[in-house]
Amino acid sequence: MAKKKNKNDKPQVINNIQEVKIEIDYEKLGETIKKSISNDQEEKVDTSELQKATLKDWFTVIRLIITNKADTKGKMTPVLLSMIVGVFFNVLSILFALVGVLSLVLGFAGIIDLIIVPQLISEYILYIVVAFPTSLLFLTFALLLRASANEFDKEKDRNYIVSVFSGIVSFVALIVALVALFKGVG
Repeated sequence: MAKKKNKNDKPQVINNIQEVKIEIDYEKLGETIKKSISNDQEEKVDTSELQKATLKDWFTVIRLIITNKADTKGKMTPVLLSMIVGVFFNVLSILFALVGVLSLVLGFAGIIDLIIVPQLISEYILYIVVAFPTSLLFLTFALLLRASANEFDKEKDRNYIVSVFSGIVSFVALIVALVALFKGVG
């Protein structure tokens, strides 16, 4: 027959450790820290040299990549993806700026038409009331997208770059699917 456990039965903690001696070799610790710092600095130098080489000698870099003799240390993929995302943000910024300027021009055209033909006040007041806030909104978004593109060009975190690139690709795929859906319906 199995014994019933009492509520008062608790596991017993046994501490048999009387004394622990730890000896640290501070010279080896210091050397290890110096080596890790110097390795980090060497890696930073290597990545900056790679980026300079990609901007200077395209043909040399392409030849080294094709012959598989370039040790890119996994830096080419984030550079390529960040360039694509930067170009995408810059193109969106230009489009938003163009829409903002066009809205501003339509607002001024509405004011000029209102001055020339004062009988059409009700029709052009909508242009004036909607055009200027719309223009301000689109120009602000253009400025924010341009700032995002500038920040993203300086980004070095590979996971962040890949995740933003995947998000943009999925967003573009969503837009293409919606356009195809509405084009097929209409």
